[in-house]
Amino acid sequence: MRAYQNVVNDLDMWSIFDIAFGRFWRQYTKENILRDGPEAYGNPPSSPKEMFKMHFEGVMGEFADAKFFNLYYDGNGPNPDRTDVGEAQIRSTGNENNGLFYKGLLGTKKDLKDKPDRIYILNIVDKNEHCSYLIGYAFGYELLKEENWGDHFGKNRPCYRLTQEKLHPIENLTVVDGVIVEKTPISTPKQTSLWEEPEY
Repeated sequence: MRAYQNVVNDLDMWSIFDIAFGRFWRQYTKENILRDGPEAYGNPPSSPKEMFKMHFEGVMGEFADAKFFNLYYDGNGPNPDRTDVGEAQIRSTGNENNGLFYKGLLGTKKDLKDKPDRIYILNIVDKNEHCSYLIGYAFGYELLKEENWGDHFGKNRPCYRLTQEKLHPIENLTVVDGVIVEKTPISTPKQTSLWEEPEY
């Protein structure tokens, strides 16, 4: 693993397992994610094992970010209409080369699942070392650019994606009234013509 600067160690893996298994079981038994998942949950898992891995890594990142920012974490989710931690969205992966991605509901540019006005934080998780590295962040609207669109995972599930070196530093984030915000504004929605005010 690379020498990342912001790391959260000694994660409670039993609590993470419990939350991740709960998410996995709800979707596996009630929502048939293996059959219907590609339309709702991004890259389709190829098996129950892959599905659980996806949830486990996701919970690890959320758990770590809550600990890093000293915020309450209840483990509820996944739900596209709520945020993960401190009104930010957490993206986690066990692959240290992966970037930050933004999901289209059907893999199209028009039908977006994620919210453009939210902060998205990339985590690289290490299950063997029980830790998570906070890599950087971007706003949803920063990913919504033509050059970021493509089938980055090779699974015929295109999405918007930013590589790690294009992300803003975690050090520019702080917490105000329980919400993760920028210390110094780095970007504005006007930087991309693809961004529109989301409807709630």
